[in-house]
Amino acid sequence: MKHILYFIFCLSSIYPFVASSGCLPDDPPHTENFYLNKHINSQRFVRHIADTVDNKVMGYVAILRGKDGSLLAAIEHGWAKTPCEDGIGLPYTKNTISSWASVTKVVTAATILNKINRFWSRSLDERLIDHFPDGWVVGDCYIADNCWSDAQIRHALSHRAGFDKSINTPWPDRFLSGESEKPIGERSYTNDAFSIWHYLGSFLAAGKMADAETSYTMSDGDYTQYIFDATRQIWKDYLNNQIAKKAGIKLSCGDVDFNGDNFALIYDDPNDETQGYQPNSVDTPNCTSGGMVMSANSMSKFYHTLVNTDRILSPSFFSDTMQIAKPELMGFDGREEMQNGEFSYQKNGGARGGRIAADTMYFTDGLTAVIVRNSKKQDDLKWRKLLTDAYNSGMETGTGVLQNPY
Repeated sequence: MKHILYFIFCLSSIYPFVASSGCLPDDPPHTENFYLNKHINSQRFVRHIADTVDNKVMGYVAILRGKDGSLLAAIEHGWAKTPCEDGIGLPYTKNTISSWASVTKVVTAATILNKINRFWSRSLDERLIDHFPDGWVVGDCYIADNCWSDAQIRHALSHRAGFDKSINTPWPDRFLSGESEKPIGERSYTNDAFSIWHYLGSFLAAGKMADAETSYTMSDGDYTQYIFDATRQIWKDYLNNQIAKKAGIKLSCGDVDFNGDNFALIYDDPNDETQGYQPNSVDTPNCTSGGMVMSANSMSKFYHTLVNTDRILSPSFFSDTMQIAKPELMGFDGREEMQNGEFSYQKNGGARGGRIAADTMYFTDGLTAVIVRNSKKQDDLKWRKLLTDAYNSGMETGTGVLQNPY
C-alpha cells in the first residue's frame, strides 16, 4: 500500500534563508509506504513520525524493517538538494546517499568483532598499545592504578577508553589527559580520536601493518600521516569485504559521489552563507568514527543483517558482545525497555553543528528503524524518542490490521 501526501510548505517561517528567492515549490515531496504486518501497525508508526516532524526539517527519511528483512514502513520527505541549489532539485528518498556521522560507530564495532568472531585469534581483552604503530607508543604511564596502557579493545569499542577526542591533541598527550584519574572502563569520550580507530587496521591485518611500518623512511614525511594512509586502505578493504558485501550494501568514506548525483546536501548552518554543504572525503577520510556515507536503505539493511542473520556476526557472539547492558555497549550508546517488554538498542549521531543528524534503533523482537535528515536539528524534536514513541504507538495497535490512526 502506498500513500502520497502533500503538505503546505511554510517558507517564510521554516526556511527563511531560501524564502526570499521563491525558488522552492509550495509543496515538498512527501511519500509514505506501509505494509501489513501481524506484529505492528506500520501505518500508525508512519503517521506518528510524519505528524511529529511535519515540515520542521528540509528533508528526512525514516525506515522500519521487519525481522525477515521486509520493508514494513518508509517515509521520504522534502529535499535532498533543493531547486535553489541547481535549478532542478532532488527529493530525499531512501536511496539518497547521506552522511551518518557517529551512527557508523556501530558499523566500526561490528567490523572489529567480525574479525574476532571469524578467527578467534584476536580478543577484546587485547591491549590497545599492543596494536599501536611503533612511533605512537609512549612510555609507561605515570598513574600506576589507572594506567592508560591497560585500555583494551573492548574499551575503545564501547567508548570507555578515555582517550582525548581532540584531533588536534598531539601524541602522547591524547593518552595522558582528560579523565586519566578515573579507572579504565569508566573514562568516557563519546568520540574517540580518529587515530584511535585508524590503528585498528593493525588489528585487522597485522602483517600488512607491520610491512607498512617497516617501509617508512624519514623522506616519507610525517610518520603519523604515513601510518594513517597505510591503515586507511586496510580498513576500507576489510570493511567492504566483511561488512558491506555481507549486508548487500554500498558505502563509502566521505565521498558521496559514488552513487552519482543522488546525494543529500546539508542545510541550515547560520554561519554558512553558501548553504548546501556537501560531505566529502577530504573532511571525513577515515571511514571509521563518523566518516561513512550510505543511503538510508543501506543503513537499514546493515542493521537487519547484523541483528537477524549470521552473515556479519553469529547470533551468540552478537548477544555476548554488542547486545549487552552498559557500560560495554559495543558501538551503541543506549538501551531502553519498551512498552511491550522488548528492549531497544540505539545509536545517534550529528555533524556540523547539528545540521545533519541520524538515529538508528533495533528492537529485540528483530525489528529495526533508522532515520536521517539533512537540516536543522530542532530543539523540540527528540529524534530517538520519536522512533521509540512511533514503535510503541504501532505496537499498541499491532493487531495485524492497518487501522485508521484517527
